[in-house]
Amino acid sequence: MNVALVFPPFYFEPMYNLPPLGLINLATALKDRHQVKIFDFVLAIRQGTLKMDKNIYDECARLVVESDPEVVGFSAQCTTFPAVIQIAHKIKLKKPDIRVVVGGHNASFVDEHVLKCYGWIDAVVRGEGEITFRELVEAYTCGADGKGIPGVTCRSDKAIVRNPDRDLMADLDALPLADYSFAPSFVEYRDACHLPRSIAVLEVGRGCPHRCVYCSESLLWRRQTRTYSVDRLIQEMQHLHEAMGAESFLLAYDQFTAQR
Repeated sequence: MNVALVFPPFYFEPMYNLPPLGLINLATALKDRHQVKIFDFVLAIRQGTLKMDKNIYDECARLVVESDPEVVGFSAQCTTFPAVIQIAHKIKLKKPDIRVVVGGHNASFVDEHVLKCYGWIDAVVRGEGEITFRELVEAYTCGADGKGIPGVTCRSDKAIVRNPDRDLMADLDALPLADYSFAPSFVEYRDACHLPRSIAVLEVGRGCPHRCVYCSESLLWRRQTRTYSVDRLIQEMQHLHEAMGAESFLLAYDQFTAQR
């Protein structure tokens, strides 16, 4: 299938100035069987190819539909959720048979509410997405609707079905190396975002054991923590430096300093 993965156009200068690693991970999980294209509309704003005016959501929807996708997946956080809903609606109006899927923190916690309120959203992928989203796309390929896939909340026979949670992956090293070729080069991000060097996001681990009231991380990851092995991280650093031109790394993990 043709799959479009969309990071919506929420622009705030200090934020979202690196490639969208979550979408890159999804693209990597799909690439063996599907055609995938990533749209980073924040980068498009920074590069001046997307105007911040009253037509921005229409333009985003037009660009996505022109790529002729059968499935469109959105990464949604609290800040980006309004843009996701607007663009998804416009995509459905242009091409009603496109399957629209939303994932990320915001949608994971209000999955049934999203489907009840926004009839143009077909499914929500809750929590960890690499396996769940791949299985959902495979189901769509076979003409199914996602019913029975752990971690998916979807429409099925005009009803909203919330499948059981999917177990968290026990071994993060089992995931393939993120294929950054799906995103623009690090140099493009460096220049558009006025960064001092080409920076790659390197996911070190996932999860948090704490109960901070202001944060969703521990709830999303069920108060569990997992890390990639040191050997895996060094391998990925070497690959991103030698093959992709990364000059430095942003090590992403809420508990990076927990194990000295």
